[in-house]
Amino acid sequence: GAGTTVWTLDQSLRVVGPQVGVDPTAAAARMVPADEAVLNGSLSVDPAVPRTILGGLSMVYDAAFTTSVDLGAGAKSVTLYQTILDCAVEPFSDVPSTSSGVVTSSSGVSDLTVYQNRLTGYRYAVTLNAAASDVLIDDNSFVTCLEAVAAEGTTGLKITDNAIQATAGVSLAPTP
Repeated sequence: GAGTTVWTLDQSLRVVGPQVGVDPTAAAARMVPADEAVLNGSLSVDPAVPRTILGGLSMVYDAAFTTSVDLGAGAKSVTLYQTILDCAVEPFSDVPSTSSGVVTSSSGVSDLTVYQNRLTGYRYAVTLNAAASDVLIDDNSFVTCLEAVAAEGTTGLKITDNAIQATAGVSLAPTP
């Protein structure tokens, strides 16, 4: 849908777009918009949901919200894979200072996997707030983001094999 839409997942769900199985991080991959299942707006995962899997989608940032994928307090077993998250605000200096591709609640999220995604143009591509645990960020492509990953107080964090282009990098801080 178009406009300011928030989709809230309130039950176990596997959302798989037509591009599942196609790695969006490969050079020149998934460049035909007509082939994508595009979500405009924000996706919120309810903390009571025992398992959520999102894959093969394309999500376009909506300035009415601060994040594309919002993981609520206590959310667990969330997998985001082979998805394109695009802030789509030009120029980068106009990107809202709080924009995030994926953000976890300050009350904690556990068992989060962010695998083989392309995140473009966010201030903070992945924001892991205090109390997040058991997080894997693997084989993603971060392009033109202020920070690829910003983590504070995250336990069990593994960041491996990610490509970071025109992005400041990773910011890790101990639990305050």
